[in-house]
Amino acid sequence: MRAPRSGPAAFTGFLLIDLVVPLASYYVLRALGASVWTALLTGAALPMLRLSAGLVLRRRVPGASLFVLGLITVGTAIGLMTADSRLLMARESYLTGFVGVWVLLSLLRARPLVFTATVGFMPPAPAEDWHRSWETSETFRRAMRGMTWGFGLAFLIDAAARVVMSYTLPLDLVPATSAALLAVLLVVVVRTGKAWGRRHMRRSTVPPRRPHTRGPWSYLAWLVSRQRGRVTLGAVLGSAWMMGLALPPYVLSRAIDSLAKSQQNVVLGWTAVLLLVGGVLAGLSIWRHRTMTRVRMDAALRTVSEVNAHGIRLGDTMARRALTGEVVAIGGGDAWTIGRSLTATGPGVGAVLAYVVIAVLLLRISVLLAVVVLAGVPVLALVVGPATRRLRTVGTPYREQQSRVTGRIVDIVAGLGVLNGLGGKAVYADRFRAESQRLLQHGYRVGRVTSVIQAAGLGLPTLFSAVVVWLAARLAVEGSITVGELVAVAGYAAVLAVPVASFIEGALDLSQALVAARRVTDFLDVRPDSTGSAVPPGRGDLIDEASGLRIAPGTFAAVATAQYSDAVALVDRLGGFRPGATWAGQPTSELDPAQLHKQVLVADNDAALFAGSLAQVVAGRLDVADLGEAAILDALHTAAADDVVRGLPEGLGSRIDSGGRNLSGGQRQRVRLARATIADPTVLLAVDPTSALDAATEATVVDRLTHHRRGKTTLVTSTSALVLQGADVVHLLADGRVVASGTHTALLANPAYAALVHRGRPVTSAHDPEIQA
Repeated sequence: MRAPRSGPAAFTGFLLIDLVVPLASYYVLRALGASVWTALLTGAALPMLRLSAGLVLRRRVPGASLFVLGLITVGTAIGLMTADSRLLMARESYLTGFVGVWVLLSLLRARPLVFTATVGFMPPAPAEDWHRSWETSETFRRAMRGMTWGFGLAFLIDAAARVVMSYTLPLDLVPATSAALLAVLLVVVVRTGKAWGRRHMRRSTVPPRRPHTRGPWSYLAWLVSRQRGRVTLGAVLGSAWMMGLALPPYVLSRAIDSLAKSQQNVVLGWTAVLLLVGGVLAGLSIWRHRTMTRVRMDAALRTVSEVNAHGIRLGDTMARRALTGEVVAIGGGDAWTIGRSLTATGPGVGAVLAYVVIAVLLLRISVLLAVVVLAGVPVLALVVGPATRRLRTVGTPYREQQSRVTGRIVDIVAGLGVLNGLGGKAVYADRFRAESQRLLQHGYRVGRVTSVIQAAGLGLPTLFSAVVVWLAARLAVEGSITVGELVAVAGYAAVLAVPVASFIEGALDLSQALVAARRVTDFLDVRPDSTGSAVPPGRGDLIDEASGLRIAPGTFAAVATAQYSDAVALVDRLGGFRPGATWAGQPTSELDPAQLHKQVLVADNDAALFAGSLAQVVAGRLDVADLGEAAILDALHTAAADDVVRGLPEGLGSRIDSGGRNLSGGQRQRVRLARATIADPTVLLAVDPTSALDAATEATVVDRLTHHRRGKTTLVTSTSALVLQGADVVHLLADGRVVASGTHTALLANPAYAALVHRGRPVTSAHDPEIQA
């Protein structure tokens, strides 16, 4: 038995036998004087023969042939129930609407209908590839499901379009136009489905683009471009739903006019149409809301992700420029404001189309009513336009003050322990209160403008509805329009409130989003202090030009200074965070930061401890599974933190709170040191790594750390004799300059060094007489 045809030949045969021939026979028979029923049933004969042959010879039913045959059969059955020629011409809309629902319901099956239907027209080899891709690729399955959503909607739109064509076009043009619409729809479903699937698969392998930061508009456009398919679907759904809201008043008016003429069968038909339209609109509304929720969530979370990623790239630059409050404010409010504004891409687009559709429908009833509706656009612009511009003007200082207040909160929370010890809580409380009052005043200004816009959103639609209904009532009293048309106008006026409210709500959301997006782009435009691109040398002398410090490769060095700020500045320069140091002759600030910080690790007591298990906290950016439990325990042993593991209820699996709040100060310091040692950097720069430890634990840490880092470049800053005596060489700093170098024992002969180490008078100046003695 010959295998069934597939690919282009099968598709061409389907179009010819199941679509072109029935349509041609219908028009030929009608031209010869045959009745509508005879022409329809004769045209269905050839598709019926094709369907029967498939059942007998191949034991299979071509889905597309069954669909067209169903269109003809069900359309004929519906036509027999009424003599209304317009309703008869709209018969196919019932089945295409049903098919749209059927396609969407296929998403509940193992494989959606779009996948099975498209594979049916493909040659065997590509079809097998598609089946294999479905089994192995989540991206492919997601693409197929996405296309199924789109094609189900296409059939629903087709059903709505058929109703519109049947009641607006000349009767003789409806069959040909309906057939052409079906042909185009099927071609688009099959061809576009393949192309979209291939494009989706290609896009899944392309790395994401960085956001546009030229301005707020470009950033919002970038967010839309990141989810073009979903935004397009939302726009189509919003448009279909908004325009569909105009159908119930129209159908209801036709039913009332038919009831006035005592056409009972026609009234029943219009009632069925009204129920169908109501169900479709309910489904579209749910689908639209779900889609736009995903659009909003994607935009908001993508913004948070980009801000977090850029914060990581900035590193300590963010702390130096006091941007922490900005990040918190963006994540807590701006991101969701931006996400909410993308609603304009769905219902916003639909509101424009629905407004035009309602104006056209009113034009069929009364030119005066259509003019009143269209005149509402400039009224909206005059009322809402200045208010939105004012909102952006007052919103910018409000947003800036909000960032300052948030930053103040972050500072207070982070330094609460210190403030308690110093008795400075009252001072900071007064500052916070003053900042909050300024924010409140800015908030009042924003609230006044927002209230005007929201009041317009409620008042203008009501005003429009009242004016339109009043004019329609006058026309009905004068006999210019029928009672059914009056009911339709009242319905249109009620529906008109939806797009008008969407206009105003969209304008409000967009104005607020532009302010928020400006803050986001300003933050994303901040560049790290170190922006070099050179590759780190990997080995060589570390030289700090400002202090004159030189560290040879493989040396365990220590720096002693009474000025903690000098130690921090020195380490920052050596770590490439500030200019002024070189590594093997290359300025560290000109090296690629990402590459440099993999080899040069700066460990200080302000390094963040993120929430997670103890194993995750110690592993840091490394993977716990790749490291293994033994390596993590060894790092904790080097940092003398074995007791931390034993003291926690679940050992390495115990949860550590953000910032290590459930650990003591000494435990946090040792966990940080363990994280630094497990990274095993080429160069380790540690700032006072044992300052919170008792003498016994400190001695243990020094002994294990010097053993662990033997042969690797290490620099620690400290004034503890236990740390200094374990170093190969000690450098004494005063006024930010190296004034003496040597072993700890040799430097003890220097009175200034001895006084510093033994907690006597600190060395504060290079001109100290004891240093020069």
